[in-house]
Amino acid sequence: MQSRRLELLGLEERITPATITLSTNTVVLTLAATENITDLNTSTNGAVITVNTVGSANNTTALASATGVTVTNNTVVIDTAVLTGFTGISVVGGSGVNAVTVGATGIDLTAGSTSATAQGVSLDLTTGGGADTLTVSGAIKTKGAGAVVLSSPTLSVGAAGDITTSTGSVGITGTAISTAGDVITTTGLTTYTGPVTLTGNIAIGNGSTTTGGVNFTSTVNGAFGITTTASSTAPITFGGIVGGQTPVVPWLLQAQAVLVLAVL
Repeated sequence: MQSRRLELLGLEERITPATITLSTNTVVLTLAATENITDLNTSTNGAVITVNTVGSANNTTALASATGVTVTNNTVVIDTAVLTGFTGISVVGGSGVNAVTVGATGIDLTAGSTSATAQGVSLDLTTGGGADTLTVSGAIKTKGAGAVVLSSPTLSVGAAGDITTSTGSVGITGTAISTAGDVITTTGLTTYTGPVTLTGNIAIGNGSTTTGGVNFTSTVNGAFGITTTASSTAPITFGGIVGGQTPVVPWLLQAQAVLVLAVL
């Protein structure tokens, strides 16, 4: 009698797609456990903002088209004439290791939108607890008081990754932060939470008026300089040693009265 052998066949690998939801008129893209975006960028046509999620798995959503948000495989199309209270976009990391790159064309929420006056950008890859990586290779521009939040264990901002907000705050958080990108703001507070390595000269402010202050919570290293329009009423503060590992080039503090606090 011919013997039979039971074999277990592996199930076909399935890729869980990103999920698109709305949270108080913010369009939220939640990544799957190991999903990556190789080129996150936006394009604008009139009141329509298209968020391109190049490299991601096929996006999915339960949102009805009546909300003003239409989702395809690698795009999220936001009609702000329908979603009139649109407040910005958010990318949230999954339970595993994610990598997101803001591409060369960047994210721009200032052009052509007819919706709410404050539209922000939040890219937060800290939720999964893995070795996530966020790379900003293009400019990020918010509308009005729209804030910018960049958060990832490893976070790199390139020379072209300038951040522009009219009056919004800017928060950059990571276990290892490297930056060569400027922050352009009038009254928003700029905070770097975590050790910073300068990979190029950076400027914070708008070149003429007082910013809302600049706060480095940890060490700052790198053979480059920092230029800022912080002042005694909105100071630049340091919560760690500056130049302890790699000497920082003497920076230019453009305002006449600048309070610098350092914990040495």
